[in-house]
Amino acid sequence: MGDSRVLSSNLAQICYARKLFDEFCFPDVFMWNAIIRCYSRNNMFRDTIQMYRWMRWTGIHPDGFTFPYVLKACAELLDFDLSCLIHGQIIRYGFGSDVFVQNGLVAVYAKCGRTGVAKVVFDGLYHRTIVSWTSIISGYAQNAESMEALRMFSQMRNADVKLDWIALVSILRAYTDVDDLEQGRSLHGCVIKMGLEDEPDLLISLTALYAKCGMVTVARSFLDQMKTSTRESPIFPGVLAQAMCFSLE
Repeated sequence: MGDSRVLSSNLAQICYARKLFDEFCFPDVFMWNAIIRCYSRNNMFRDTIQMYRWMRWTGIHPDGFTFPYVLKACAELLDFDLSCLIHGQIIRYGFGSDVFVQNGLVAVYAKCGRTGVAKVVFDGLYHRTIVSWTSIISGYAQNAESMEALRMFSQMRNADVKLDWIALVSILRAYTDVDDLEQGRSLHGCVIKMGLEDEPDLLISLTALYAKCGMVTVARSFLDQMKTSTRESPIFPGVLAQAMCFSLE
């Protein structure tokens, strides 16, 4: 009941925002970005793309604030061809060296399973932020290229970039895939030192690591720590099944 009320409230706000937007005869780029951002943040990705296309049709040029939201929509829609088209427009409009746009390109190509293209964009970055590193590492991990993910993690550490919980989730996934309990435990120590042991996605990742490596008791202890909201994660059933499988061996 609560979720449906929130959804209804968000939808009403979006409709109201669109109504206000439509009242302007000649909206500027700031207003176009606002409505595009509104759709993107509410996971209405096809509407995001539709508004971007309409924006260009009216003759308004996108800027560095437009493209990250459009690229996010491409990534969620897993539309590689559209991503390439948007990439060309990014270059055309002169935002090819914008760090936020470049990070978006790395993320979209990785999400679409084109890690080779993502790596080319990553190698061309003038300034690599934690988001840049996380995007490429996550891309490799999600596409079952665990060794590449770990190689990039090593480079990240050598570059003295501070870890965040998103990067830790992807690296734990890679260690889980290659059954490296020793390194996984070491990373678990980093999680504790950083005070992130209660982060839901990290709890799930640690459960998967210990379950796959046969540490059933430890995996169960993480299962017991998880709150109801964490157990509702789409990847939780797979982790639970994996833990149960090892407990039967």
